[in-house]
Amino acid sequence: MKVRLLQSISSPTYSYAVGQVVETSKDRGNQFVKHGIAEVVETAKAKPVKETATKKSASKKAKKGDDDADND
Repeated sequence: MKVRLLQSISSPTYSYAVGQVVETSKDRGNQFVKHGIAEVVETAKAKPVKETATKKSASKKAKKGDDDADND
């Protein structure tokens, strides 16, 4: 369960700061939420995206001397 801490909290085995998002057990996360120490972070599952290759178009090369014409 992912939770965002609303208060700093520490124990002999962990230490969390305000605003930190942590993955914790469901029981511990529910205790944190119940006591107002944390809020549940919703994790939306992303839809799988089919990857496709695209061919790059050929870039046009600048003509030699074009950049120097404006500097006179």
